[in-house]
Amino acid sequence: SVEIMPLFEVQCSEVIHALTTHARGVANQMLEIVNQSVEVRLRELQESWEVALATVKRIPSNEEELSNLKDYLRDVKRLVMDPNLNALRKDPDTAIAFQINLLNDFTYAELRREAMEEAYDMLHWTYTVEEAVQFRKGEIEIEKTKFMEALEKEKKIYIDDLASWGKRIEVVRTEFTQFDEANKYALEINGLEENLQDGLRRVDDFNARERLFNIDITERDDLEDMIDDYSVYHKLWTMAIDFKSLSEEWTNVKPLMSLSSDETVSTVDGWYKAAFNLRKTLDQFPIQLEVCSALLEAVRGFKKFYPIIESLDRKSVV
Repeated sequence: SVEIMPLFEVQCSEVIHALTTHARGVANQMLEIVNQSVEVRLRELQESWEVALATVKRIPSNEEELSNLKDYLRDVKRLVMDPNLNALRKDPDTAIAFQINLLNDFTYAELRREAMEEAYDMLHWTYTVEEAVQFRKGEIEIEKTKFMEALEKEKKIYIDDLASWGKRIEVVRTEFTQFDEANKYALEINGLEENLQDGLRRVDDFNARERLFNIDITERDDLEDMIDDYSVYHKLWTMAIDFKSLSEEWTNVKPLMSLSSDETVSTVDGWYKAAFNLRKTLDQFPIQLEVCSALLEAVRGFKKFYPIIESLDRKSVV
């Protein structure tokens, strides 16, 4: 091809060939990008549908999972089904079906025939997931009833435990009377404290589940009052148990020379100060007042070892 100009002529064949070759190359690159997009998006859509169906069918193991499932059943159409259907065929500019048609129009050789079949087969997912959602909505009410029955059973056990803890506190108040028996009381003193603190955890758990079901909340006032009442006995007997155990260990098991004088004196003085302050609050608790006085007397008796401990500690340093 030759273009004749007023003063010269131009040979156009090579220019046209070069431009055509370049245009075809650019077109092939763009078609390759579109084809790769089809493959990636088909995989992503398949995974998205599979996850959605598995989530709808999942059996909740607790009330929180049940609540999350109810929310998902309500929102799955908006969050998954509609966006996936738009991505597959409804969006006029970016849908996978539009991309496949574009590749077909240009007879792009690398387009897999299976890709077209996969895109067509995906149309069933909307109906499959929707059918599962409707089925699960019926089942979920049965599961909710089971969880609520389990919650009520646990709450009845808690009420029985609460009454039992009250009786045990009364035993501690009236029958734990001897300072010398502190080590024998240790298991019940510590065990009852653990039970009361676990009771708080249980009530918190009940409340969280009750809020999910939108039912009346279990009150914790009785338990907190009980813990407050027990705190006096627990504090007193914890000090008595700790002092009794360590003082016997220090005087009967460990040689006094193995003790750090600063650490030992600080620990014992701390007990004495705490017990002294506690005794001021025990006017209404005659049994506990007597126990606290015995503890103070025992601590004062141990202080006679201070000079020996300090002397042996200095010698060990030397």
